[in-house]
Amino acid sequence: MLIIAWIWLCMGIVMVPVMAVMMPRILANAPHGGQAMPSNVVAMIVLIQVLFMTVFMVLLPGVLVFFYRSRHVKATCDTRDPQIRWTDGCPLPLLGVSCMLGFGAAMLLVHPIAYRGVMPFFGTLVSGWTGSLLALCFSGLSFWMARAWYEMKPIGWWVLLIFVILMSASNVITFSNIDAMELYQKMGYPQAQVDLIRQQGMMTSQLMVWGTALWLVPMLGYLLWVKRLFPRAASPQ
Repeated sequence: MLIIAWIWLCMGIVMVPVMAVMMPRILANAPHGGQAMPSNVVAMIVLIQVLFMTVFMVLLPGVLVFFYRSRHVKATCDTRDPQIRWTDGCPLPLLGVSCMLGFGAAMLLVHPIAYRGVMPFFGTLVSGWTGSLLALCFSGLSFWMARAWYEMKPIGWWVLLIFVILMSASNVITFSNIDAMELYQKMGYPQAQVDLIRQQGMMTSQLMVWGTALWLVPMLGYLLWVKRLFPRAASPQ
């Protein structure tokens, strides 16, 4: 619950301000009978949406984090369930990454079916058999990293660090040279839907580039923070 609550809270902290900025643009460009939506109606919709998301995605997980971080809650759980479980041998910050890597690996298995194997890869969009094979390779690598992090192997930390940096560089290079709408077209989105996404200005190439760059900063910070939890190699006698 603590892992889920932290992930939930982090997503909310990012999503609430993003939606507060994007919602007015989405509503302004949404079709509504050829008439512009009154500004006061737009403001009210945005306010209600932001308040709802703040409660559901920030306050609620924040309460869960506050509750489950309590040493009293931990002591109660340890007393009621003294048996050693599979989660007890791995620190929670590492266990959380392991679970996310495992989940990501499972999602990559369906990527060839759901998204036609379309993936950005260092300046191009691979698809079809090439993209599907790449997705399956990434899935296998993610499963391996999930196990390595669970077993607290330092090599797992290094591989994930390199993987994060390389994939971030791949996204920046790709969307610096390719229109983001091409991604949706290759995924099989109807042209009308692609045009609507373009009109709303939600997923532009520039947003992809800056989003990747901003995402990389906290990721590297977290990786550096948890490195101390991995066992160090014994010094030679």
